[in-house]
Amino acid sequence: MRTMGDLLSLEPETASAGPVECLGMTFPNDGERRKHFLGLLREKLKDPEFRKIEGFPIGSDEDILALSDPPYYTACPNPFIADFIMHYGKPYDPSKPYSREPFAADVSEGKNDPIYNAHSYHTKVPHKAIMRYILHYTEPGDVIFDGFCGTGMAGVAARLCGSKQAVASMGYQVSTDGVVLDSRSNRISHVGGRQAILSDLSPVATFIAGNYADFSSLVTFTDEALKLLSEVERELAWLYAGHAVWCRLGRAVPDYCRQTEQVSAEDIRRVARKCFVPESSYQGLYRPALTLKTGALGMAAGLTLMLGLALWQRNTACG
Repeated sequence: MRTMGDLLSLEPETASAGPVECLGMTFPNDGERRKHFLGLLREKLKDPEFRKIEGFPIGSDEDILALSDPPYYTACPNPFIADFIMHYGKPYDPSKPYSREPFAADVSEGKNDPIYNAHSYHTKVPHKAIMRYILHYTEPGDVIFDGFCGTGMAGVAARLCGSKQAVASMGYQVSTDGVVLDSRSNRISHVGGRQAILSDLSPVATFIAGNYADFSSLVTFTDEALKLLSEVERELAWLYAGHAVWCRLGRAVPDYCRQTEQVSAEDIRRVARKCFVPESSYQGLYRPALTLKTGALGMAAGLTLMLGLALWQRNTACG
């Protein structure tokens, strides 16, 4: 079992460099895929008619390209939607009748799921509630459209329909061959991912949704998170060494309350500046006798508390 210290010392892993398939094309790696579609998007941005689409974002081509990961997400109207539908969509076939009874059941899902809580948004619906409707009305590989996607819970739900564990966690039975059964052993659907097209008028909503629904970036996210935690440890570990004391900036600290590891006033100023606390607002900094076992996130939260205490106690002398 790894401790926080072990995690902080890990070298970042790299994503798979193998071939990737996208919209029927194969690329040597994901970087080449992105490079190819960024080139196509760059050319599309030069089309004046494309920029006349209502709601087109105000921004330079470079800014739009920097935020985009085409064809999956673009920080402007996505010109690859038609290609996406052509590749993943299924033409209507009258020889294969489609029939579903209306979904009539109470749906109650809590709002304490880590995925739900990763980002707040107006009228957000838990993804597990949406999964019940997707499983009822669709089959694996079907295309789902959400024109008011918010942070993209419909996209997350569509992807997680391909996880036996996620489906079983909602109380369904899942057979070894992936058939989904209700409590009375009636077949509901089949485990398998669905393809989702997400759209919203809010640029920040589509940006959040694009990252929420992009499961392929989990390795990259982990790498960046570990880098951030390592930076926090390097910057703030000294705050958690020594004894709990108060020290006044610009004043001599009495011998009986000196810390065992001397911290200069400039050290305190540097941390305060990083936290956007004006120097005129604080007089001291509290250094609790904690260890790194609390973890880097605890250090970040602890620093916020310490600066708050410093503001509250700004007129209190050390002693």
